[in-house]
Amino acid sequence: MSDKGEVQVFQAHAGVFTAPRLASQLAAIFEEAGHLDKLGKFCSEYGAQFLRLPPPRRQRRLVLSREATTVPVVVNNVVVFNGGTTLPWSAAWE
Repeated sequence: MSDKGEVQVFQAHAGVFTAPRLASQLAAIFEEAGHLDKLGKFCSEYGAQFLRLPPPRRQRRLVLSREATTVPVVVNNVVVFNGGTTLPWSAAWE
């Protein structure tokens, strides 16, 4: 912003980009709320139930481990939500 009161405008899509560490962020949030045990169904079942869709077919499994991971600041020229922060969980597909 300049001293003339001009505002910088960036062309961006609506929403928050969390894809690189979404599972890790959700694990931290659910753990902090004391409901880590509900994370699996939240991620894999509740959305389909709400939308009255058949349960998802599980082809791969996402495994969380208590290993610190850092959220990247930028991915493919897109700024990531909470970029640069360290989360107590990491996730990997099996």
